[in-house]
Amino acid sequence: MTTPPSDPSAMKHWTELPGLADTATRLLRIDRETAARHSAILPGAVHVWTPGRGGPQLLMDFAGNAMVADSALSQELMLTAFNRGMRTDDAEAARLIHAGSNLMAYAAATTGRTPTKVPREDPGADAIGALGRGPFQQTTPEEIEARLSRGGVGSWVFVGIDRAHGPGHWFMAAVTAEGIQAVDPLIGRNFAWPPEIGAIRWWTDGPPSTPPARVVVDVRSPRGVRIWTETRPELQGRALEILEYFARSEDLHARSAVWNSFSWAAVASSGSDLRLATTDLTKPGIKALTWDVDPMLELREAEMRVAAGVRRDPIHLVDHLRWRPEIVERGRAVLRRRSRADGDTGWLLTTSVDDDGADLPLVAAHEVHRVAPWVTPFLSHPVGTLLEVAADGTVTPLSAPAPATAPRPRPAASPTTSTPAPPSRTGPRAPSSSSRRRTGSRARSRATSTCSGSCRRMPSP
Repeated sequence: MTTPPSDPSAMKHWTELPGLADTATRLLRIDRETAARHSAILPGAVHVWTPGRGGPQLLMDFAGNAMVADSALSQELMLTAFNRGMRTDDAEAARLIHAGSNLMAYAAATTGRTPTKVPREDPGADAIGALGRGPFQQTTPEEIEARLSRGGVGSWVFVGIDRAHGPGHWFMAAVTAEGIQAVDPLIGRNFAWPPEIGAIRWWTDGPPSTPPARVVVDVRSPRGVRIWTETRPELQGRALEILEYFARSEDLHARSAVWNSFSWAAVASSGSDLRLATTDLTKPGIKALTWDVDPMLELREAEMRVAAGVRRDPIHLVDHLRWRPEIVERGRAVLRRRSRADGDTGWLLTTSVDDDGADLPLVAAHEVHRVAPWVTPFLSHPVGTLLEVAADGTVTPLSAPAPATAPRPRPAASPTTSTPAPPSRTGPRAPSSSSRRRTGSRARSRATSTCSGSCRRMPSP
């Protein structure tokens, strides 16, 4: 979120300024956390909206003067009207109707498909789709136009759109005497197709004849920062995982980065938003970041199929680990991940599985990547990982050495006034036959309960 330096909110989040959060929550009937997440700073104003499609939105200046509107207006049109002096009061805000409810009522009047109930609040996509051709599926404006072109005058579909900033909206696309048009019953107007409405995703009831080749995936942080990427539909689930990881960061900003599997994922400025970028760590050296995240997501998808969903714990470039520089010359390293500690990711990179690294200082992960990039693809693995990794790509799972058995302490002697006997100078007595049998039994018991390397347990998810 980019804040103009002249605004009084330059050093604070807008919800910390007196009265602004109260105004937004009162007029939009949402809680403070929702208002903070679904908001954006514009020159001289704050834009706040209800999540989902069809709900109200508002612009207000830093004195709390507000303009509330329905979801038909894009952010650009909202700002134009606001700058011309348009303001509203609580009574006008209370009269606004949800676009989804309005569309259901319009469909009942014009298509003969009567709903059982038209709620004043958000009816939800399922209720709207039940009046049409089934559940909503993602599509494109070109596919909607092609679908309607095969029908005659009177053909129609329901349309839902999502926006980068602002509430989504509901309307219809129909074939009229003037051709294919967007029919918006909320404001009583028709528009040429496709309408300039600020959409980043398009949805219609029923399956599209041609599914979209690319989709936009985005999330918002608790403070209203939008993070997004573009990818193929089948990869959007993996993209969403990474975007949500960044959105949870308490210090989200451009250049935030994290090791993610065999890629280095980062977010970079894209207008007023942040966009996911990546570089391939399987290639030699550090490559330039690119917006093309598909290769990273493809590898992540394949990896997750193999790993069966084992939880991962990626680290940031500036996070710290312990390592022995000798691994660079050897071209081979033992990677062990222990539990995290304050300032320590738990990673230990040594030359031997017996090395506990007690004498090693903490260093930033990027220092290791600079000289041994072949280890960094594995730094997203979870606690419990124990591998030997070579510079030529060879990976060998290892088993932790059994801990040394400490001698069992003798029971404390009973208090007595007698003088203890001096230690024997002839050495320990040989065990009796019965004690030898007991000792052998214990040894066999330990041997049968110890898991060999072939049955090593997977790290806990």
